[in-house]
Amino acid sequence: MPDEHGRIGADSIKAATGQFDLESIFKLTMSHMGIRTIENLSMCPNLTVCSRCCASRLPHPWHRARTHWQELDFSSNDISRITGLSELKQLKKISLAGNELTKIDGLDGLHLLETVQLQGNKLTQLDDAQKLAKLPCLRTLRLHDNPMCEHPAYLSAVRRMLPNLRSLDGEFSALADAAAVEGDALAEMELPAPEPWLKGFTFDTGETGAELAGTEDFQKVVTDCKRLSARAQSLLADCNDV
Repeated sequence: MPDEHGRIGADSIKAATGQFDLESIFKLTMSHMGIRTIENLSMCPNLTVCSRCCASRLPHPWHRARTHWQELDFSSNDISRITGLSELKQLKKISLAGNELTKIDGLDGLHLLETVQLQGNKLTQLDDAQKLAKLPCLRTLRLHDNPMCEHPAYLSAVRRMLPNLRSLDGEFSALADAAAVEGDALAEMELPAPEPWLKGFTFDTGETGAELAGTEDFQKVVTDCKRLSARAQSLLADCNDV
């Protein structure tokens, strides 16, 4: 558990993860622990980036067989500010849901973040979402259950600020945007005049090479088929009665 001031230490990280060796931690979950400050994550070297990896864009030999998928879950705590993440350049997912956040700060430079969960905080300013535009890989965002979401333009404004989002508050933005065709957009589209079904269609009937053309002849064949089917059903019924 964190200390009496809600601060994170080596012992609390070990207790939360069940790992004695801090070097083996790639995913850190510390929810419902009364944490007030995110700090000391550098004690887990695999939660931070090896400088050689970052500079060369290639895995350092020490990391060659390791994955850099990094994930943090600090949901349902007492965190009021996002701090202590600047070294986690490979972080891909973070959950700070259910905390005491009033501003969206402290995520700058985390260019590989794909998922950010900030629902259930105290975020009031809709413009705060604009700060997330600095995250080029962000695709999934949760902001619901914040005061900012009560703004009538919330959904449209966030999608405008973050056009690359695929999912906002659990809804797929791309699908929603595709369905939101404005007023007369469809009316202005020029569509070709409808043509009769099977126009110009021909096929061989199997009788002396005769061909059917258009829907009228086709309908006659369908009618004949129905009559033959009805006659067959009648004959079967007569046989069953004998």
